[in-house]
Amino acid sequence: MKKIVSTTNAPAAPALLSQAILESSKYRLEISGQIGLNPVDGKLVEGGIEAETIQALKNVEAILTTVGWTFEHATKVRIYLTDMADYAKVNEVYATKFKTNLPTRIALVVKSLPLGALVEIECVATGDEITESSAT
Repeated sequence: MKKIVSTTNAPAAPALLSQAILESSKYRLEISGQIGLNPVDGKLVEGGIEAETIQALKNVEAILTTVGWTFEHATKVRIYLTDMADYAKVNEVYATKFKTNLPTRIALVVKSLPLGALVEIECVATGDEITESSAT
């Protein structure tokens, strides 16, 4: 169970995230930070922040689907950027995947990321059922 919690007694959540999430689920999936690595060749995709964000989210989605879940199951997302000037571009791509039932989220700037990546996305998701045949 995932319930979005909000109050007018704290600052309103900006677009693309929720103020808080109350969760009570049987399963919790902690997804390690994903950068824009192409899973076929193991190389960082070319094309800048948008391309890397698209691939990082594809990688997160691939892991979610392994247990039969979608972005709707996400409760917390952490986005690490090497340049806060890329925040708006990342949000544009993020909005294509996270449309309703939004998770809580934080975006941070770090000095550097593995392999010179511009963005890394970490995700926590919860659910009451998994697809047993997919979870290995």
